[in-house]
Amino acid sequence: MKFIIKYFLPKKRATQMIILTLMAIFIAQIISFMIFSDERHISLRSEAQKQLLTHITSMVAILENTSSNIHKNIINSASIDGLMFNLNDKANIKRGNIKFIEKNLQRQLEKKIGNETSQIMVKIYRQYNDEINKEIWIKHHNSNHEFSMDEYRKIARSQKITISLHLNNGKWLNINSIITAPPRLWAMPSLMAMLVSAIAIIIIVIIMMRRVTKPMAELTIAAEKLGRGEIVDQLKATGPMDIQTTINAFNLMQMRLDKFIKDRTEMLAAISHDLRTPITSLRIRIEFINDQILRQKLIATVDDMQNMIEATLSFAKNDAIHEDSIKTDIYAMLESIVNNKIDMSEDAKINGDKDIIITCRPLLLKRVFNNLIDNAINHGGNARVCLKKLQNSIIILIEDDGAGVGEDKLSQIFEPFYRIDQARNNEKGNVGLGLAIARSIINAHGGDISAKNITPYGLRIKVNLPR
Repeated sequence: MKFIIKYFLPKKRATQMIILTLMAIFIAQIISFMIFSDERHISLRSEAQKQLLTHITSMVAILENTSSNIHKNIINSASIDGLMFNLNDKANIKRGNIKFIEKNLQRQLEKKIGNETSQIMVKIYRQYNDEINKEIWIKHHNSNHEFSMDEYRKIARSQKITISLHLNNGKWLNINSIITAPPRLWAMPSLMAMLVSAIAIIIIVIIMMRRVTKPMAELTIAAEKLGRGEIVDQLKATGPMDIQTTINAFNLMQMRLDKFIKDRTEMLAAISHDLRTPITSLRIRIEFINDQILRQKLIATVDDMQNMIEATLSFAKNDAIHEDSIKTDIYAMLESIVNNKIDMSEDAKINGDKDIIITCRPLLLKRVFNNLIDNAINHGGNARVCLKKLQNSIIILIEDDGAGVGEDKLSQIFEPFYRIDQARNNEKGNVGLGLAIARSIINAHGGDISAKNITPYGLRIKVNLPR
C-alpha cells in the first residue's frame, strides 16, 4: 500500500482524495451491484416459476374438463416459445432422488391442482450447452425452427424445468419450460445511478478539498515568504476551523517576530546613538594628549569602536530591511558588478549559464555579491565568478587565487566578528561582519553559503539559491 501511494498516487492532497474516493465508490457500487443482481435474478426466476405453475394449473383444468378429441388442438394452441405441452402414454421423467428446490416446486403444483405427490414429478436442469439445448428444443418443439446464436446463448443462460403430471384419463401431461435469464439492459439504470452518484460525490469532494487546500496553499506561500524575510500581510482565516486555527497561529507568530525584530533594531539603534556621545567626547579629550604616538593609538582604538557599533547596527537592521521581492536576472546583476571591478582595473571575470531569472530582493543580493567579490580581489588578488543552472536551484561560485583559509577555520568564517589574521590581512575598518551579513541575507532568500579551499591554492565561496 505504501508503494502504491508513493509511486502511483499524485502528490497533491486534493487529487489523492478524489482518486481514493472514486475507488471507494467504485468498490462499494460493484459489491452492491452484485448483491442486487443476485437478488433480482432470484426474484425474477421465482416469479417466472409462479407464472409457469399458473399456466400448468389452467391447462390441467382445461384438459380434465374437455373431450380427449380436442386435446391435441388445445396442446398445440397452448404451446409457445419457452413453454411446450405434450400428451404421452408415459412420463418424460424417471423416478429417482429429488432435490429440495424440485420438491418445493412439486408441492406448490400439488397444492394448486390437488393431485397426489406420486402423480407429479419435477426436474430442474441448471446448465446446458448449446448443442444439448438445441437438441431439447427440436425434440420437444413440433417445427423445424433453426435457432440463431443469440437464441443459443439465451438458452444457455436459462433454467429448464420439466414436469410430468398424470391426468385422470391415464395420459401423462409433459411440460418443458425454459425460464430465460433477464436481459443485460436491466443493469443500465443501476450503472447510471452509480455514475450520477460518483459525479455528485466528486463535485462535493472537490468543493471540500478546495475549501481546505486553498487556505493551506496561501499559508505555505506566506510561510515561504516569511522565511525569506519578505513582508507578509496578515492572512485571512478561512476554511475549516482547524485550518483557521493554524492561520491565526501563523499570523500571531508573524506579528511577534516583527515586534521582536523591531524591538531589537530599536534597542541597538538606541545603544549606538547613546555610545556615539561618549565616544565623541572621548575622542575630543584624546586630542589634548601631548604624546603623539599614544594619541594615535587611542584614536585608532576609538575608530575601531565606532566601526564596530556601525557594523553591529547594520547587521541588526539587515533583518528588518523592507525590500520587495522582484524577478531579477541574476547573471546580469553579477555581470554589472564584475564590469565595475574591471573598470577599476581589477582582475575579475564571469562565465556560466545566462538568462537565469529568480525572485529575490536585488539590492540585498547585490550587496552580498559585491562584498564577496571584493573579498576575493582584496585577499586573493582576483575574482572568478561562475553560474550554474540546476533544475530547482542555481549555484554561484566565487573563486580567487589567494592563500586560502585553514581547514579548521572554514566553518567559522561566517560567524559574526570572526577575523582571520593569519590567512588574510585585515582591512582597515573590518570588524568581521561581512560574511556574517552575507550568510544572513542568503539564508533569508532560502539559500545557503559555504567556503572551500581550492587545490593547489585559492578559496571558493559557493552560494546556492532556489530558483
